[in-house]
Amino acid sequence: MRHLRIGLIFLSACAADTSAVGAPAQGNTNGVQPDAASQDASGQIPEQTLTDAPTAQTPSAPTDTQMLADPATAVPAPSADANAPRPSAGCGQTLPAGVNSLSLEFGGETRTHDIYVPASYDADTPVPLLLNLHPLTLGGLLHGIWTSESGLNPKAEAEGFVLAQPDGTGLPASWNAGQDCCAPASTNAVDDVGYIAALVEEIQDSLCIDTRRVYATGMSNGAYLSHRIACEYPGRLAAIAPVVGSLSTELGCADGRAIPVLQLSGSEDSLASREESVAHWVSANGCDGSTEQSYQQGAVTCTTHRNCDEGVEVTHCVVDGGGHCFYSDAPTQFTPGCGPRDDIVSQELIWEFLSRWRLP
Repeated sequence: MRHLRIGLIFLSACAADTSAVGAPAQGNTNGVQPDAASQDASGQIPEQTLTDAPTAQTPSAPTDTQMLADPATAVPAPSADANAPRPSAGCGQTLPAGVNSLSLEFGGETRTHDIYVPASYDADTPVPLLLNLHPLTLGGLLHGIWTSESGLNPKAEAEGFVLAQPDGTGLPASWNAGQDCCAPASTNAVDDVGYIAALVEEIQDSLCIDTRRVYATGMSNGAYLSHRIACEYPGRLAAIAPVVGSLSTELGCADGRAIPVLQLSGSEDSLASREESVAHWVSANGCDGSTEQSYQQGAVTCTTHRNCDEGVEVTHCVVDGGGHCFYSDAPTQFTPGCGPRDDIVSQELIWEFLSRWRLP
């Protein structure tokens, strides 16, 4: 209980005033390709997406050497098959199934992370990689709380992807996602974008990863960081799914490809700006003004922009009356007022959305 009280105090300290966002990306040139299962016979994305209730399952940019490896230049071009994987250098290597607690030297510090390897992993078959970025406080000593609350380890096991859960720095454990969120990492100018880039490279050298299918999600401070990575390096992640977190207002985004975004929000959440960040990605991705309701269950409504550059989508799911929650089906959750719901299981929606997209 002592850790819980301390964590709640720190969590409330990360309130962000996001009245504006950085300049939208322009001049997109490198497309993103949806999964073949998401295309009809003409190659277009069909008019369907999140439609059924989910089923619960048991501020400087880094240097070139720190960026996530650019699939367009680091490896051969993909084959004619739009869904062909692009194997990483780690194919042929393995780690034990389950949770592997590891560390990486970066920036003069020893940074810790967990890698979850599903039992189905085959060292010769490239699999997706999902980055699971914790909220403020729930790293380091409280790492295990986030592992349980996010519910993504069981999802990785069920779907066969590798899950990385890294730790931020400081007390409370935090990420430098920009001036809006969160101290102490932001005030200490920690290069977390560079660290995540180095971590992805390390994982791709250690396991057989499809480098076209690297994704990021996270809650609160972790969601802010997923926004920042996509903003500054839009060609490095195939898609992002931030939960109750925003794009820090001072960030200027790089020109580059359009990027698919799923934003999950609570209508009563005062700790993260919702509409401004969604509006940024709608503009950056060249979406027109048309939308459609792509999911509705109980208090949860998802609205999707489909007419965007390069066939990407921007979806915003809002829990009416919801607060600063991850909205997983975990029976015990860290934030007061959060708990399992009948109308949303976030890890189900997140993976359903992310898994459809690949880098070109």
